[in-house]
Amino acid sequence: MFLNVLKSTRTQIVLVRSTIPFIQTRTFRYKARMQQFYNDGIDLNQQSVEINSTERIRRCSFYKDVDLYSFYKTTCPDVRTLGDALREGYIISKDGPCVGTFETTGNTNFIKWLPYSKVMEQSQYIGSYLLSKLKLIPMKSKVA
Repeated sequence: MFLNVLKSTRTQIVLVRSTIPFIQTRTFRYKARMQQFYNDGIDLNQQSVEINSTERIRRCSFYKDVDLYSFYKTTCPDVRTLGDALREGYIISKDGPCVGTFETTGNTNFIKWLPYSKVMEQSQYIGSYLLSKLKLIPMKSKVA
């Protein structure tokens, strides 16, 4: 009886020792395949570069040497404020997704997107509150 238990334990140990490298190899191959499939040339550790160490301001590494003000003026000449940027995005995307939040249902994680129209509506609520309740005057306060 003891020999049968010992023999089955040895078999289990051999199975475990041969299964672990197999799982590790499959995991490595899967990661390599996914990295190759989704490789867009961006180093995840260098997606942005710091341009002001005091305030820790960062910008995209693709445009680190470009004057962004001039760049945006050539691509979107009508955009001067955040409201203009929202309207431009609304027109270009045809009321597409604007802001996403992570949500969890059971074991699945997904992103719930708000369209530009909802974001613009909520920004109008915030602006109305700033005007009516806090009595902030546009262009004369640093907030509104």
